[in-house]
Amino acid sequence: MAVIVADVQTRAKKRYPDLDDGGTDTATLMQEVHDDILARVPIVLAEENLTALVVGTKTYAIDDSTLRVWVAYYIRSSSAQDDKKLTFTTERWLDLNRGRWRTAANGEPTYAYMTVNSSGARMLGFYKSPDTATSGSYPQVRLYVSRKQTLTTNLPTIIDEMDPYLHGIWWRYLMMWGRMEEADAFKKELYDPAVMKLTAKMQTFMAGNVPHIQPWIAQTAQPR
Repeated sequence: MAVIVADVQTRAKKRYPDLDDGGTDTATLMQEVHDDILARVPIVLAEENLTALVVGTKTYAIDDSTLRVWVAYYIRSSSAQDDKKLTFTTERWLDLNRGRWRTAANGEPTYAYMTVNSSGARMLGFYKSPDTATSGSYPQVRLYVSRKQTLTTNLPTIIDEMDPYLHGIWWRYLMMWGRMEEADAFKKELYDPAVMKLTAKMQTFMAGNVPHIQPWIAQTAQPR
């Protein structure tokens, strides 16, 4: 049964009746919690394709609504399986483990990382910088991402309990009013475990209810 957004908000206000007082807005807090959950759990996925690779260009803009890139494939052509999964890492890891990677010769990308440009816009970077420009749609990079989603009537169908959202709303409410010690305890003891439980549920669901099989979307790629 779908969880109704209004029911979550009503339940949240039973604990803190002043949730909508003094400039606080339950709907806004719930939307913030929803964005946080979507960035941490692969619930609502979208496909995004970077189809304008330029030789020597290291970073590329991604959709402003993208909260997280879960996986990326470098696709060489339209032929089946002519692709490879990129390893996600960080600029810090590359600095420590790949020396002068920023000035390395162009090549076929192996690593991908998230960054921002000077204006604060989200960017996806590659190492190595592409040595082949996109022509006729290839090569391209296909991303599977979580994007911002405005809450309307119901939570996503896969979410069948209120706890992650209730704990999240109460946590953000405590932070808003400067009750930081309570907020930190609430997040650590209630909200984070509820999100972890939801993550485990998604992993089991996507692995076809065989817990020892790790679905590709839920894995964290480790640099080698």
